[in-house]
Amino acid sequence: MSLYDSPNLKFLFPAFLLTDRLLLYNARCMDPDANRVSLQNKVQYDIRLYFCRRGAENIDSLTKDHFTVQCDENGNEFVAKTRVTV
Repeated sequence: MSLYDSPNLKFLFPAFLLTDRLLLYNARCMDPDANRVSLQNKVQYDIRLYFCRRGAENIDSLTKDHFTVQCDENGNEFVAKTRVTV
């Protein structure tokens, strides 16, 4: 059984605290207006945080077909995952 198949997974990896996320988002290396590398860092972090539940395990297999842009009832656009395999 791998670590990811553990029934106690929620106890192995505590959630990020809001203060920790604010520190990351306010860091210069994550400022999308600073330079293109910082923008890449922010995009990579957001993809891993919101779409890749297993961290880097399947990140190399993601393609643009795994995502779609949708609209909510207020007309706001958001990105959603189209496949559940990653």
